[in-house]
Amino acid sequence: MYTAVQKGLKLVAGISITEEAGYPVDENGIHHRIEHLIHPYDSSREDYYITNIRGNGPYRFINVEIIRRGTLADFYDIDEIVDVYKKHGISVTTTDLYIYFKVELSDLFTGKFNGYEYPNPSTLVKCIVTGLGLGHPIESTVGFIQG
Repeated sequence: MYTAVQKGLKLVAGISITEEAGYPVDENGIHHRIEHLIHPYDSSREDYYITNIRGNGPYRFINVEIIRRGTLADFYDIDEIVDVYKKHGISVTTTDLYIYFKVELSDLFTGKFNGYEYPNPSTLVKCIVTGLGLGHPIESTVGFIQG
């Protein structure tokens, strides 16, 4: 999944990894393991974020996101997105999406913006934003929205 971000096919990808016994559990050990998993890593185009660490003892689960730099507006034309969704019978406006299109992807997809959590989109607009970030075809997001 990280390769898809690195190849420009997705804007964000997330994974939970297990920090197993024998691996250093200090901050440097965690970052070394993550950088090994997402190698080759180009810090000029994307960043990674540790968004959650849970558990203790010999096993810890670490949620990691790799996210392209920029905003949704850097990658998508908001008017085109609205038009495509309208053609599929989904009513959304540029006003609905605008606030999400101007936020840094790193803030949007790490939960720092307005309580938005991309793994659990709770509104129509959040479903659309999640689909765009994960690189889903619009038709897939339409199918999800329409049930």
